[in-house]
Amino acid sequence: MELLDLEQNPWIKDIPKQELISVINRTLKLGHMVLSLSEISVNPLNTLFQPLKHDMKSLMQEGKNNMEQIGGRIQSNIDEIKNSVDYLTKSKNTSSLKGALGEETVEKIIKISFPDDTLINMSKSTAESDYHFIFDDHKIMLEIKTYSSNVPSSEIEKFKRDLKRNGCENGIFISTTSGVTGHKRFEIEELDQRIIYIPNSGLDGGPLIWAILMLKNLIKYKFHSKLINKGQFKEIFESFNNEYTNICKLKHELTKSKSTIEQIFDNLYLRTADIEIRLKSVIEDAEQKLSLELDNNYQIGNKKKLLEHLEQNKSKNKKNVLMLIDILEEKNLKYVCNQDFTKWQIFKGQNIFGNVKMKKTKVDIELIKPHLTVDCDKDGLKLLNNIL
Repeated sequence: MELLDLEQNPWIKDIPKQELISVINRTLKLGHMVLSLSEISVNPLNTLFQPLKHDMKSLMQEGKNNMEQIGGRIQSNIDEIKNSVDYLTKSKNTSSLKGALGEETVEKIIKISFPDDTLINMSKSTAESDYHFIFDDHKIMLEIKTYSSNVPSSEIEKFKRDLKRNGCENGIFISTTSGVTGHKRFEIEELDQRIIYIPNSGLDGGPLIWAILMLKNLIKYKFHSKLINKGQFKEIFESFNNEYTNICKLKHELTKSKSTIEQIFDNLYLRTADIEIRLKSVIEDAEQKLSLELDNNYQIGNKKKLLEHLEQNKSKNKKNVLMLIDILEEKNLKYVCNQDFTKWQIFKGQNIFGNVKMKKTKVDIELIKPHLTVDCDKDGLKLLNNIL
């Protein structure tokens, strides 16, 4: 008990004497355990929990590795989703067929179709177009667009600059899913460079193959034509050109003369037809007048007999004839008719004032002075009444 400091541990005085030793022992044991735990927390070299720390570290590293794998898969899925979105929206990444045909698809199509030629992917280079197609030391630059709207003219001008920068005279400009500004349909443009334009070509690659084949043949034809020594044929070409020019001039003069002669004959024909019509009219007029002169079987007009004749023949002229007779009687003009009432002579005093011809469907009166022929219909009779 002398070892115990009762001033620091006054609680010992309150312990019953019979329990004192037992309580002190338990308290010392508990204090020793607390002291040991305190040493563990402040001393990292303590090995009491070393196995547990090792297991925890392994578990945490394994979890970290698993999280990295999961994160990698998530990022991969995000990239795939992004590519799909780019394809559906036809973003700028599809300008070289990354979204629609895909670079690998284009290269596969061309390499299968043209195994003896060389295709170089230049899509990642500046001012080089998408591909360079090389055959027999000739180059064709390919530009492939996949836009949701018409390819603007600025892209065409850029392609032309790329051709010029690369010293290339031949190019193919294809828009797979839209039109091309200024080029509504398939077109070959030959200015400083030869460019084939194919708008709305589709995504199967067929038009691209067809365009390459066509341009290869055009290049070969131009190349072979350059091998001909045109100097040997210069005189022949010039002679042919002169004769061809002469025959063109002669053909033009013949055509012009033919046109002039045809015009002359047409005018003569029209004049002849006009004279023939006027002659016919003169002859008919003479026949009518001669017939009236020779037909002496005129009798004084008898209105009653005339009306009977019109009714018997169911003439359509009855109404107009009655109006004509009323006008003549009102103006004190006499008239005589032949036997069938088809020809009349009208007198003003002793002189013939005019002649009437009655046909099946109409009645005409030809006045002598003034010389005028009037149809005896409603308007004509009104005019006749004013004249008389």
